[in-house]
Amino acid sequence: MYVLLDARNGTALDLSGGDQKTLICLPAHMGPNQQWEFIPSGKGYTIRSACASSRGLYLTLEDIYDNAPIVASPFPASWNVQIDEKEETLRISWPNTEYVMDLIDWGNAEPGAKVKLMKEKPGERCQTWRYIRCRPAEEQGEKVAESTSKPIISETVIVAEGKDFITTTRTTTTTLITTVTTVARTAR
Repeated sequence: MYVLLDARNGTALDLSGGDQKTLICLPAHMGPNQQWEFIPSGKGYTIRSACASSRGLYLTLEDIYDNAPIVASPFPASWNVQIDEKEETLRISWPNTEYVMDLIDWGNAEPGAKVKLMKEKPGERCQTWRYIRCRPAEEQGEKVAESTSKPIISETVIVAEGKDFITTTRTTTTTLITTVTTVARTAR
């Protein structure tokens, strides 16, 4: 597993928790939505998110053009990954094209800046990514505890007497409380 940091500003490639599709950059927190696994596939690699998903979420495209969004999908796609060992960076490109993964606006450092497909510009740091090896989220000590209370039943009875009728209204309320506590320990 790796966390990818934009080489220009150091923000981390992040799978948006809002829709689990959009790729953005945020300050690094090393959580599962910032962890990526590179899986060999033909001459390239599929890039899978560590976010929990029954089918896995992989980096892919919906179309190929300048500023096309790079998105997560359950369908794997193979990417070219060039490693610059001297700079300790990666350049991730779409196979057989001049398009690379790019942080918009020349490496915009604003939290939530989108990650797009752009034509390669040699030497542009917003098109390269530092890679930091990390332990998978499931190994970082995350613990989940769940507690469910016994049902609490309350009953209200209202009796109203009129000239011709006696009306009884009975309301029964059952309350069940579930508390979930998650404790996560992440590496700094």
